[in-house]
Amino acid sequence: MILPSEILSNFEVVRVEEEASLIRIYLDESVKAEYKENPEIESKGFCEAVTIRDFPICDKDVDLIVRRCKWYDKQNNRYFSDTHMEVKVPSLLLLISYFIFFLCF
Repeated sequence: MILPSEILSNFEVVRVEEEASLIRIYLDESVKAEYKENPEIESKGFCEAVTIRDFPICDKDVDLIVRRCKWYDKQNNRYFSDTHMEVKVPSLLLLISYFIFFLCF
């Protein structure tokens, strides 16, 4: 599967499942180097997955299952996720949809 570079710079495709009438694409947010290297920031896995019904591909429904990283800031005693993803996810998903649409024709 080929995805736009904007997707691959923010997400890793961890699994793709295809059934007769449905394709599921599992995307995990990539770990930022600045968080990974910061001793005050601790990884806490992923937030609960969100399923987004995207445009059909070749007459099959498409579900994008997206998981965002969850972090703990030791210095400020708080959990957080990157807020930039809230803005970028819809536009990235739109790019996926257009890209995959053209692969089918």
